[in-house]
Amino acid sequence: MSTTPFAYNPGQTTISGATNLVDLSIGTSAQEYAANPGGITWWMGPEDTTGYLIARPVSAGNQPTQLGAIGTVRFARSTALTDQSFLNLANYIKRDLGGSADLATAAAALTWLNTQGYWTSWTSGVTFSQAFINATAPTSTVETAWNTFRAALTGGTYTQFVWSSTNGSSITVSDATKVQTLANNLRTATAGNVTIGANTWYVGIGCGIPKIGGVAVEFSNVGSCTASSTYALRPMINNQNWGGTNQSTVNAPTQTITLTFS
Repeated sequence: MSTTPFAYNPGQTTISGATNLVDLSIGTSAQEYAANPGGITWWMGPEDTTGYLIARPVSAGNQPTQLGAIGTVRFARSTALTDQSFLNLANYIKRDLGGSADLATAAAALTWLNTQGYWTSWTSGVTFSQAFINATAPTSTVETAWNTFRAALTGGTYTQFVWSSTNGSSITVSDATKVQTLANNLRTATAGNVTIGANTWYVGIGCGIPKIGGVAVEFSNVGSCTASSTYALRPMINNQNWGGTNQSTVNAPTQTITLTFS
């Protein structure tokens, strides 16, 4: 995940390379938004590798920016890439606007935000997000969270997964059929691999002896249980080589890794 361009577009002008949500336009292409396509001013949102974003229009055009109080879009970011963190932020905004009853679920928060004309990077899906410590085997809590995540992959329409880390790296992988295959293999602890774009993604089994017992299921690119992978999640390996994100996956530095299938 990375920065996304936004613009206040109350006239809902159709702009190439953008999608509209009430009074907001959201950039969706690689074009140069600093050139202000559509004749409106675009603002780059903050990075979203550490938390979910919420963007809302500022019709008065007085949002503080580095260029002065001239902004037309306001941003907020949750403290983590978790449903609860996103829900907490949405409820804070709702209360700030004078709302009383809190929203109960992240999905309800998404619906409410969209009806207000607010954009968010949160999408419904199944998320694993845990902290991994350098030179330390994952805890039984991490192992259990991984099994809980895998068991929750019961949906039949997963078309994308997003892998991000607090080391600043992330990757979004989309394919309407192959992502579903990976989700199925993770859920059932079935070894297999698929190639999507430039990467081959593997579900491997048997890489380690878990603290909590059962099968050690791994998700990686390049290969299973190998130091060659640059993206690897081995929460059940029970040693320091638990993986990493866009780096060596052997004895990697401390980081929180988040994986979402949606």
